[in-house]
Amino acid sequence: MASIADRLAVSHHNARLFATAQGATQSRDRVLWMVAHELRRPLNGLSLGIESLKDTRDPESEARSIARLEDSVARMDRLVGDLLDVSSFERGLLSLTLRPLDLAPLVAEVIAELTPRFEEGGVSIAATIDPDLPRVRGDRYRLQQVLGNLLDNALNHAPRGTAVEVKVTRGRGKRVGITVRDHGPGIPREEQAHVFNAFFRGSRARRRGMGLGLMLAREIVLGHGGRIWLRSRPGEGATFHFSLPVDGSSSRHP
Repeated sequence: MASIADRLAVSHHNARLFATAQGATQSRDRVLWMVAHELRRPLNGLSLGIESLKDTRDPESEARSIARLEDSVARMDRLVGDLLDVSSFERGLLSLTLRPLDLAPLVAEVIAELTPRFEEGGVSIAATIDPDLPRVRGDRYRLQQVLGNLLDNALNHAPRGTAVEVKVTRGRGKRVGITVRDHGPGIPREEQAHVFNAFFRGSRARRRGMGLGLMLAREIVLGHGGRIWLRSRPGEGATFHFSLPVDGSSSRHP
């Protein structure tokens, strides 16, 4: 017959298993709620765009409706892509295709793509790119994703009428450094240790997302052998930095 101590040990173990299962259920429910909430906005945009097309024969109105549809589809595609990327990272399945890469045109392309969204939010992008950058060894698509996520995060915090600053410079040693700075409210000190965690959403953002962009940026930069970090003080905005190793096989810049 089991002793009281044995029964207590079994009860304690069962209680821990129950608490773990309950925590996992709560985490799953939270993620599902966030996904459903974030997908609802682009779905609403699709519905509005479709209704507008039904009700108008004006070419300008049709063009605006089509642009709204395209934007909604792009948002949904990014949300689904982020979720798939997180799943791939967790299973160690996401691979990087590293090649010698010029950062200047890559940065210019990302800025050009995001400028309309920034203009809609009343925020500009001010870019400074060193004209004599060495090549890095990187995955073009994934580095575009990193910069796009950092800029999207900056837009999420930047007040209307301000500029988000992007700088690309030679870093210390054999590295290239990229910074993205906003002039928003800044990130509270107690939140700074969590900003690169999956599904973390800061308390001072204007818009809400799923909290995956910065986590994915970190994983991609680390996969390139780089570093990523932030500096922020409340009331003084936030600056995100990341650095990438210079391509050792490139003879363009010694």
